[in-house]
Amino acid sequence: MDVQKTIEFILESQAKAEMRQAAYEKRMDARDKRVEAMEKRLDKRMDAHDKRMDAYDMRVEAMEKRLEKRMDAHDKRMDAYDMRVEALEKRLDKRLDAYDMRVEAMEMRLDKRMDGVTTLLKTGMKMLVKYRAETDRKIDALVEAQMRTDAKLDRLADAQQDTQRTLKAFIDSFKKGSNGRGSSGKGPNGH
Repeated sequence: MDVQKTIEFILESQAKAEMRQAAYEKRMDARDKRVEAMEKRLDKRMDAHDKRMDAYDMRVEAMEKRLEKRMDAHDKRMDAYDMRVEALEKRLDKRLDAYDMRVEAMEMRLDKRMDGVTTLLKTGMKMLVKYRAETDRKIDALVEAQMRTDAKLDRLADAQQDTQRTLKAFIDSFKKGSNGRGSSGKGPNGH
């Protein structure tokens, strides 16, 4: 097994994993921006709602002040004004009831949206955990394979050292010139 190729493979795998992680983070950033935009729109709507309510309150207060002044000045018209105020209060109650219904509907839509965002976040976290576990498993497998490769390389290095010793002994035997026989060129039996 080629150690260089193994190292290149590991580095390529790591680079791919980092690219996938960067892409995932970009998607999460985009989702965060969409959620922030939704929150800003909701804040604007609530601000507009508060302004309308303030305007209603100011109009009602102005009407009440005018009615009080007129009632003080004109006791004879009091019954007519009372009737007009009651009619106005009924209209205002109807408007407030309608407004309350709209607010409740908006709150329900907001709750649904928040539930959706929560579900998306939970799903994203589960995917992230799963991806992390899978990446850890792959890294563990690569480490284990590298350890096996290192062990094989150690055995190969030991075998190469044995081969070098044997070859050196073989070459040394030729340097003696006896080819396994004594210095006279005769074998061990003297022939």
